[in-house]
This record gives sequence, C-alpha cells and structure tokens, in this order.
Amino acid sequence: MAKDEEIVVAIDIGTSKICTMVGKVMSGQLEILGMGFTPSKGMRKGIVVNTQEIAGFIIDSVEKAEKESGFEIESAVIGITGSHIRSFNNKGETIITGPKLEITPLDKKRVLKTALKVEIPPQYKPIHSLIRYYIVDGQKGINNPVGMFGTKLEAEVHIVLGALTSIRNLIKALNLASIEVEDIVLESVASSLSILSEEEKNEGVALIDIGAGTTDVAVFVDGSILYSFIVPVGGETITNDIRIGLKTSYKNAERIKCSYAIAMEKLTDPGAYFFLEKGSEKIVTATKLCYIVEPRLLEIFEIIYDRLEKENLLNLIPRGLVLSGGSSHIYGIDEIAKSYFLAPVRIGIPKKFVSKIDNLKNPMYSTCIGLLLYNMNYQPKVEGFKKERRNLIKGVINKVKKWFSEMLK
Repeated sequence: MAKDEEIVVAIDIGTSKICTMVGKVMSGQLEILGMGFTPSKGMRKGIVVNTQEIAGFIIDSVEKAEKESGFEIESAVIGITGSHIRSFNNKGETIITGPKLEITPLDKKRVLKTALKVEIPPQYKPIHSLIRYYIVDGQKGINNPVGMFGTKLEAEVHIVLGALTSIRNLIKALNLASIEVEDIVLESVASSLSILSEEEKNEGVALIDIGAGTTDVAVFVDGSILYSFIVPVGGETITNDIRIGLKTSYKNAERIKCSYAIAMEKLTDPGAYFFLEKGSEKIVTATKLCYIVEPRLLEIFEIIYDRLEKENLLNLIPRGLVLSGGSSHIYGIDEIAKSYFLAPVRIGIPKKFVSKIDNLKNPMYSTCIGLLLYNMNYQPKVEGFKKERRNLIKGVINKVKKWFSEMLK
C-alpha cells in the first residue's frame, strides 16, 4: 500500500499500445506526474507472443514516462488480460467456538482460509482472491464480521487465475526491460477503480472494457465483484474488418476507425463521406463504413449478453453498463449497447486523480489510472510474483534497446 508522498508506477501492456504512468500520492490524493504512451507489438489478444519485441516497446514507454516525470522507474504494478484468464466464486465456513460466540480476527482468518481452499490446476496461478462478503448465521452482505456475535461464519471470495506460462512470459518481457513486477492485476478490476462509482457497484453494474485484442467484462453487485470473463474479440478485429471491407492497409483502417466509425446506421448522415486515403480521390460513404462496424459491435455485445443471461445476471445490474477502453470512442457505441441490452449505458471516464497532463480523462487510460489507484490502496496479493527480481546485466538491457531501435528504423 502506498504511503503519503510516495511514488507509484503502473504499466498497461495492451495488444496495440503500452501506457506507463508515474503518480505521486499526497494525503490520499493521486497526482499523475508523467506518462509514456507507445504502440505495441509482440502481443496477441492480451498474450505475449514475442518477449524480446514487446520488451523493446516497454522500454520506450518507460523512458518516455521517466522523462516526463523526472523519476527513474525500477518497478511497477502490471495489468493482465487474455483468454487464458479463469475466474469463479467460492465459499468457506467455520463454526464460532468462543465462550461468548463473538467473532474474532482469528475466526475471520480461519474462514478465509477455508474459502481459499480450492484445487488449482498446475498450469494456473492465482492472480486475485477478492473478498465478496461475509455471512453471519445466514445474514449476507457483511463487510467486517469481527466483533459481531454468531454461531457460524461464512465468506465468499472471487478467485481469478491466469495461465502460468502466460504470466511468466509477461514477467520475462518486463524483466528484459529492467522492470521489477510489484503485482499483477486483472485489467477489469483496475478499470473499475477509476471509472465506477460506489453507488454503481452497490446497486449492480457491468463494466465492459473494449481493448484492442480483448473485451474484459466484470459484474459488480453489493459493492464487490460477482463475475468476470474475457471475450477474445476487440477493437483490432473491427480494424481488420475495415481493412478487408475497404481493401486498404491495416494502418489506414485504424485511422478510418478512429476518425469516422459510427456504431449504428440510423446515426449516420446519408450524404456523409470521406476519402479512403489521404490524397486519394476514392470516397467511402459513412453508411458503407457503418455496414462493416455495426455487425462486429453487435457480435461483441451478443456474446456478452448471452453470457450474462446464462449466468442469470441481467436482472442484477439495474445500473446497466459502463463502457471503457479505446474502442468506446466509436461514435454511438453507447446507443447500440443501450438498444441491445435495453439498459442504461454510459461511457466511463477515469476519475479520482489530478494532473497537469492534458487529455487523461479518456476511456483509453482507465486501466492504467486504475492500476495506479490499485497500487495506492491495496497490498500486493500475488504470492510468488511480488518483487520478482530481474537479475539482468546491463549488457542484456542495452542489447534489447539496440534491437528495438534497429527495428524502428
């Protein structure tokens, strides 16, 4: 947990971009001092596929953040996503045996131990064990049972696992970039800290973070996370659809998506058009582009809707959906989600910080800012990954930097 006037660092390593942020904690307030934002290669759908390549981009992002903040970065809290992530809820219980039947800290510790007693496959590693609530003699929704009277204490926890090899490859890439991993945080958990209100979490809400490679979903009820999952489809799939549909390059398709994409045909101007490429005379109508974008967004929302319906969660989220991530910038994406889910929808803007850096109140930064907030407020929870040393000699680091510089020429 960060102390007053302490520096905190976060790195969000995405499929299409890497964001490093340096923050300072003063009297419980987060001030963001510097940011390094770079494109990303070496990741696919949130999973490292080339450790040396992604390490080079991490170095670039870190150096930019160091230059802007004036702080030398040695360690950071890291976000994680990908189709390898698994999560589930588990309960434990214990009988209160004290003479007064008063629940003690030892009882609380004992019930959590039973709740965490689950068989984890050898190819997985725990990322989070998040306490949902305690139950005393059948009474649910208790945040802290210590001091209460009862005969039986229960606890429910939300457990998040990640594939051991995926976690190790992510850590190796960071170690190659001379970064020590303080903790690993599920990206949807991080994003929730920066964009969801306590009222939304209490009343029931679904966070949908649409990144480049994946869409991360987390459902919050009664103030805590109830359900989470990853959809292996994101903004890069929309970009690729545009590339194929308009017969253009991926880079140009990304530019078109960011500049002209509209989520629903009914929101387009029938007479609107744009030029396919800069300097080109070939035009594309807004309606034609929408015919490419709208079906893919509907597919993403259909997958999420079906999953929530299957788990009987749709009636538990009266506050509806909060959309975040880079692809939440697509014009009308909140309207198409609202029409599909028949629920309230808003775009999540990160809060709970101050900064002299412009444009940080942007959904694409919700995860990285959330990682800083996590670093401020929580002790590292990933046994075996906290403070994992890199043990790299300077020559190895310089070799990665040289390889990265040559690749960008």
